[in-house]
Amino acid sequence: MLDHIGVYVMDYMASKEFYKAVLGPLGYKVISEVQGWVAIGDNKPRLWLIGGAKTTPAVQMAFQLPSRQKVDECYQLAIASGGYSQAEPATRLIYEQTYYGAFVEDLDQHIIKFIYK
Repeated sequence: MLDHIGVYVMDYMASKEFYKAVLGPLGYKVISEVQGWVAIGDNKPRLWLIGGAKTTPAVQMAFQLPSRQKVDECYQLAIASGGYSQAEPATRLIYEQTYYGAFVEDLDQHIIKFIYK
């Protein structure tokens, strides 16, 4: 079971605001912030952003959401916050019969998948 993930980002403040907006509908918020590191999560840190460099190659993160509506909402927030669409929300039969997802690149080209199954 994955506990948390850490990702290096070029613009720490911009990435912090991006992820606060995009993951807000999941109940994620800033849990801790110390000298260029920020932890975002629900009741504990789930995603650490570390400023000043870029993780290469890009990281892929998938967030399992409770509904199709949450997939749509997080996708729209990501695009509105400066993310780049890789795939709009849709059923992805290539993965599973019930897989509904959307894929976005964040400000550092890390791939975020919002999925509902």
